[in-house]
Amino acid sequence: MLRAVEERDLQGILTFLKEDVENCIYLYTDVFMYGLDNPNMKLWMYEEDDRIVEVVMKYHDSFQLYARKDAEWDVEGTLALIREYDVTMINARSEMIDRLRPYMEEGYDHMYGVIIRLTATTDFEGQEDVEIATLDDVEDIAELLAEDPFYADSYTKEELVSQFTERIETGMGRSAIIRRDGKIVAHCASFTEADGIAVNAGVIAKKEYRGQKYGLMVENYMNKIMNEAGFKWFTFILEEKRVQKFEELGNKVVARYGKFIKRRNGQ
Repeated sequence: MLRAVEERDLQGILTFLKEDVENCIYLYTDVFMYGLDNPNMKLWMYEEDDRIVEVVMKYHDSFQLYARKDAEWDVEGTLALIREYDVTMINARSEMIDRLRPYMEEGYDHMYGVIIRLTATTDFEGQEDVEIATLDDVEDIAELLAEDPFYADSYTKEELVSQFTERIETGMGRSAIIRRDGKIVAHCASFTEADGIAVNAGVIAKKEYRGQKYGLMVENYMNKIMNEAGFKWFTFILEEKRVQKFEELGNKVVARYGKFIKRRNGQ
């Protein structure tokens, strides 16, 4: 059964996760960076015959789950943790989401996507307008993301402020932005950075500024600086057209994942 992770377990967990890091990026980078020292994180593990089978992480109001493909992991124990903590979002490899779906239909919506390794970049006119955000920009970034239904369904504004603040303060993430008339109108971020691995996320342009390539500009800016810094730079994508666009540029799909998102107000 799942048990709380102890300090003595951490090196073994990191070795276990890194062997298949494309399928557990957030889990690996957060454990690598924080260990057991982050008050917003909790960790559990399941072992069989002294071998690690499954790792579960609670980070703020979400769960990250990982077990190797075809492994017999602790489904009942995982469901018990989900019920106990009543989290907003759960992410895992697609096979784990498939296994949990019959138990999650009542309160959660589910979706599937792919993970792409980003190596290709494009030059855009106006790229000089992009800048790296500071802590003073976190409230504006959270407001921008909260305008989008995808992020509004997954996070509250307070959760976004807390997570962006933590990432900037700890060096676990950075945000590229474009301003117009003093307000942030486009954003792209690394949602995690550790041990040479990073994730591209939070790409958005303010509604009235869409169609002007601002989202592409901030994303391309992040692609360039992260690849130049030597990171293995990944993105999680749900939309098939976006997947096709990245593949046409020469980027590769490296994994498939799924997620549950809790229905707000029981809807």
